[in-house]
Amino acid sequence: MAGHGRDLPAVSLFGLLFRIPDDFGGMTTAALHRATSLSQLYDRRFDLLTLTPQLDLQAKRAELRSNGILGERVRLRNLWQELRHADDHDLAGITGTARTPVAGDEQLPVSRHSPDAERWAEDGTVLQVNRFRDDGSLLLTDRRDVRTFGRQGGRRLTLFGRNGLAVAQWNSSTALYRAWLDLVTAAEPAVLISDSNFAGGLLHTYRREHVTVVQVLHSPHLADPSGSLDGRIASGKWRILTNLDKYDVVTVPTEQQRADMFATSMAVDNLVTVSNSYTGGIGGDDERRARNRGIVVARLTRVKRLDHAVRAVVRTRIVGVTLDIYGNGRTEQGLRKLIADLGVSGRVRLRGYDPRAREQFAEASFTVLTSKFEGQAVTLLESMAAGCIPIAYDVRYGPASIITHGVDGFLVPAGDIRALTAAIEYVITLDARTLDEMRRAARRRAAQYRPEVIGAQWAKLLDDAVKAKLPVVEPTGSATLHSAELVGSVLRLTVAVTVHPPGRELDWACLSWLRRGSTFYGRVRATITDCREGWFLEADIPLRRMADIATDTLDLSVDIRSEGEATRLGISTGGVPLPGPTETVELHSSAHGQLSIRGRTRSQWCAHRLERFYRRVTRTSA
Repeated sequence: MAGHGRDLPAVSLFGLLFRIPDDFGGMTTAALHRATSLSQLYDRRFDLLTLTPQLDLQAKRAELRSNGILGERVRLRNLWQELRHADDHDLAGITGTARTPVAGDEQLPVSRHSPDAERWAEDGTVLQVNRFRDDGSLLLTDRRDVRTFGRQGGRRLTLFGRNGLAVAQWNSSTALYRAWLDLVTAAEPAVLISDSNFAGGLLHTYRREHVTVVQVLHSPHLADPSGSLDGRIASGKWRILTNLDKYDVVTVPTEQQRADMFATSMAVDNLVTVSNSYTGGIGGDDERRARNRGIVVARLTRVKRLDHAVRAVVRTRIVGVTLDIYGNGRTEQGLRKLIADLGVSGRVRLRGYDPRAREQFAEASFTVLTSKFEGQAVTLLESMAAGCIPIAYDVRYGPASIITHGVDGFLVPAGDIRALTAAIEYVITLDARTLDEMRRAARRRAAQYRPEVIGAQWAKLLDDAVKAKLPVVEPTGSATLHSAELVGSVLRLTVAVTVHPPGRELDWACLSWLRRGSTFYGRVRATITDCREGWFLEADIPLRRMADIATDTLDLSVDIRSEGEATRLGISTGGVPLPGPTETVELHSSAHGQLSIRGRTRSQWCAHRLERFYRRVTRTSA
C-alpha cells in the first residue's frame, strides 16, 4: 500500500477478545480501533473472535457499526453462535482431545432455559451446563462433577451433532477454545492478536506453526507500578506474564514499561512497543468551549481515584468551575456520597456511561486523569485531538509518553491534589493566546497517533513476526543443581542443563521463581557456559527480591529459549549440599527432589540462631 511503508503479511488476520461488554473501556476500544484501522488502511478482512456465550452477535455488530467503531471489513464472530449454526459436516472438522471419550452419561435431565440450562449442587455450585441450538437440539454439555456425581471435580465438555451423536470431547474449556481456533484458522497461515487478559492467558499453550500469536498488554504488568519494579505482578495477567516467552510477540503501549520489564528480566526478546491509536477527527470549535468546564471519561474504580478529581475541582478558588464525569463502576455510590457531603452536586455531575461521551471533549476546556497507574490512556489522545487540555498525574506508564508538560498539557506529581488544583486554576486563567497555542499543540500531538502512523507500526511488527516464525519443536531437557552459595546479599546458583533433541543451541537462559497460583514471580538472566554434556547456567538472585514472601514456598526453575522455542525446566537438587538459611529465606528440596525457596519469619530465624547457639554450647561443654 503506497504511503504507509511495509504491507501487512499475506496471511489471515484474527483478533481475539473474550467478550465485548456494553460499557466497554479502553482495552476493547483499542482492539476495535486496530481491527478497523488495519482493515481500512490495507483493504483486508479482519476477523474479530469472541468466546463468551453471552453475546447477541447481531445486536452488538449493529451497535458497533452505528457508532462508527466497527469497520465494514471487520467480521465479528463468536464461538457459540458458530457452533450452534454449524451443520454436522462442519462439526466433523473440530478435534476433541479427551483421552477416554464418554457419551452415555452426558444427556442428564435438567430444567432447560433456552439457550442454556444448568444443574446445581445443594450449595448452589454449578455442576453442569447444557447448551442448546435454536431448534431445541442439544449442542454441548459441560459437566463439572466428573469424578463423583453431585460433587464438583473434574470436567468434561461434549459436543453433539444435530443427529444427537457425540462429535468431540474435551477435559477443559481451554481445549475447546483451542479446537475452535484450529477450525477457524483451517491450517492456513494466520496472525492472531489477543487483547484480552483472560483469552491471552489461554494462548501460551496454543503453539501452531501456521499461527503467529501476538499478545497485547494494555495496562501495567505490576499490581502496583507506583512501588518497586520487583513488586508482585498483576493478578489478571498472571498466566500471561509467567509464560511470556511462549508468545511469538508481546506488545506494551509505552517504551518506559518495556524498559522496566527488560530491567527485571520479566521479558527477554519478544517484547515490543506499539502505542494505541486515535481514530477520530482532529479539531473542535474553541469558541463554543466553556473555559471553566472540565470532563472525565473513565470507569469508576478505585484505581482511577476520581475522588481526587472531585476534591481538586472543589478546592479551586475560581467561581463556576464544573466537572462532568462519564462512566460507571463500583465507586459510583461512594462518589455520589462525597459530592453530596461536599455540597457540590451543582458543580460536579455524574453522567453515567455514555458511548458518545468522548464527543464532550470538543466542548470542555480541560480533562483530568487521576489514576494510580495507567497503560496508555486512549482518553488522553481523544481529549487532545479535540483541543481539550489534559491535566494528569505523572504515573507509570501512560501520561508522560503522550503529554509534553507545559506544551500540550500538564503533568503533576502523582497523588498531589493541591498540585492538581493549581494546574486546573492555571489552565482556566491562562491568557487566550497561550491557551489557543496549547490547544493547537495538543491536536498536533494527537495527530502523531493517527491510524496510518500506528497502522504502519503494526504492519512492520506483524510482517517481521511472520517471517521470524520457526517450526514449533518445543525443547525438552533437564536441569540439575551444581552448586549453591550465599555471596553477600545474593544467592548464587549454578545449574547444569541438558536439552533434547541433541545439538540444539541456547538462545538465552533465566533463573525464575514462582509461587503457584500466586502473583509472586520474578527471574534474573543467567550466564551460559558450555560443558561436556550441555551447559552450566549461573545466576545471582538478590535476596531483597525475596523480602516479602513471608512463609510462602517458591518453585525455582530454569527458563530457556532454544532455536526460537521456550521451555521451563524444574531444577533437581541432585543431592547437592544447600547453604544454611538466611534471615528471610532458606533453600529447600521438595518431596520430589525439586529446588525451592521457603520464606522465613523473624521468629523462625531467631529459633534457628538459638538452636545453633545451643549446639555450639553443647559441643564446648562436651
